Amino acid sequence: MIELLKIIGTSLVTGLFMLIGQFLSRKWQKTDKKAETETNKDKLQRERDEKQSEKLDHIAKTLSDHIEAEAEKDARQARRRIIEFADECRRGTRHSEEHFCNVLEDIDDYERFCESHRLFKNKKAEQSIGFILEVYDKCKHENSFI
Repeated sequence: MIELLKIIGTSLVTGLFMLIGQFLSRKWQKTDKKAETETNKDKLQRERDEKQSEKLDHIAKTLSDHIEAEAEKDARQARRRIIEFADECRRGTRHSEEHFCNVLEDIDDYERFCESHRLFKNKKAEQSIGFILEVYDKCKHENSFI
C-alpha cells in the first residue's frame, strides 16, 4: 500500500509538473504569437507607409512638372506680348505709360525665367526688348505717352 501511495504521489507530482509545463508553454506561445502579430502589424503599417510615400513622391513630381510647364508657358506668352508690343511700336502705334509698364513687367518676368532656365531658348526677344526700352526712354524724356 505504501508503494501504491508512492506511485500515486509520484504520478501526481509528475502530472502537476506536466500541467505547469503545459500552462507555461501555452503562455509563452501566446506571448510569441502576440509578438509575432505585432511584428506583422508593424510590417503591414511600414508597407502602407512606403506605398503612401511613393504615391506622395509621384504626386509631388507630377505637380512640380506641371508647375514647370506652366512657368514655361507663361514665359512664352510674355515673350509673345513683348514681340507684339515691339512690332506695334515699330509701326508707329503710340501707347500709354501704363501699357509700357505692363510690358516692362513682362520683360522682367521673361528675363528672370530665362536666367533660371538656361536651356530655354531666350534669344528670340532680345532685339524687341532693346527696342522697347529705347522707345520707353524716348517717350518718358519727351513725355509723349498717349
